[in-house]
Amino acid sequence: MKSTVDTIKSASERQYVSPIEDQKLLAKNRVDEILFNDDFVEAIKVVKKGMENNQWLRAAYISFYRGKTTVSLSEVSRLDWVNTEIFRLVCNLRNIKGWKDQSLFELESFAEKIS
Repeated sequence: MKSTVDTIKSASERQYVSPIEDQKLLAKNRVDEILFNDDFVEAIKVVKKGMENNQWLRAAYISFYRGKTTVSLSEVSRLDWVNTEIFRLVCNLRNIKGWKDQSLFELESFAEKIS
């Protein structure tokens, strides 16, 4: 059985995780979970929410869906970690089992409407 001193020592030896690092990990884990579970409905919800707040993600999605327009991928490096993970999700939408073109089309219409 661990003593109180051992418990305190092991807790103090743990690495400090900053709120930013914690946010990065949460975003990555969330996208990983969606992709692992092939949860297309949840993927659409997450991408839609991300596009509401990020004009570049809207443009990137339209480029992904139609291919008529292009976006500079150098802009990815300017995204925060949450939006970087959402972009990763966009890139994988057609790899999720059960994806529906109608849902992708509706998401494109939404992106165009709020742009």
